[in-house]
Amino acid sequence: MKNRKTIIVGFILVACMIMGVGYAVLTDSLEVGGTAEIKKDAAEDAFDFDVRFTNATAVTPGNTTSINADNDDKVSFTASSLAEKDDVATFEYEVTNSSDLIAKIASTDIDANVTTLTADDGTVTTPSESIFEVTYSWNTETIAANGGTAILTVHVKLKETPTVYAKGTFTLTISVISEE
Repeated sequence: MKNRKTIIVGFILVACMIMGVGYAVLTDSLEVGGTAEIKKDAAEDAFDFDVRFTNATAVTPGNTTSINADNDDKVSFTASSLAEKDDVATFEYEVTNSSDLIAKIASTDIDANVTTLTADDGTVTTPSESIFEVTYSWNTETIAANGGTAILTVHVKLKETPTVYAKGTFTLTISVISEE
């Protein structure tokens, strides 16, 4: 009887170790990064149409974001907290209009939604469809003059659990125009 219990306990321990190794083999890390940039019409830029990022917040813990030190028309973000399918990283950006003109958000486009997968042997592939989904929303369509603000919320969602190292790169281009 004692020998039978030892065999059962040993079998359970081996099964647990195999499951742990199997999980480690089937999952890996990923990196998601990107930028957002405010684009202004050249004519509006000439007469001091001042719309820029003034605050950047990584809402989901384990992620980072910052305003570009050399150009406050750009922000960058890195989503490090994504691991399983349907995980979401959320970022919020405050955009301030310091000009005398009302600013209208003309468009927000997501460019360069590129995913690369790197296998353990170093082979890099680019799948035809990204495993990341990037969405955004604004709390308003216009930004009041002289200090008015708008909030841009960006969500990065993992559409499937990666089995190898995965990296996603995105660019959000925000076009603003004067409403007057």
